[in-house]
Amino acid sequence: MSGKTQQSRLVALVFDDPYTAEEARADLRRMGGEGLLDIDETALIATYTDGRMRVSQDVSIAASV
Repeated sequence: MSGKTQQSRLVALVFDDPYTAEEARADLRRMGGEGLLDIDETALIATYTDGRMRVSQDVSIAASV
């Protein structure tokens, strides 16, 4: 090992609807599987007009603490 540490990055993408967001997440996972990206985790946060929110993530934060 060279002693260098790899810096993590957080990337946020915004979509008009959750279906497009799910399609984008599937594309990112595909690119990760092809070795084009190194993805640790993805999460989707959907907000609705009535104020409700829905969170969908690959790994439970509570389980990894």
